[in-house]
Amino acid sequence: DSLNGALPNAYWANIGFMSLTNRYCEIRSDL
Repeated sequence: DSLNGALPNAYWANIGFMSLTNRYCEIRSDL
């Protein structure tokens, strides 16, 4: 069950990380 709960967490953590890096790149390109 812990593995079942860890998979979605890693998935959403990866999504959040990608969106953060995308936003960071957009801010840098605006500068």
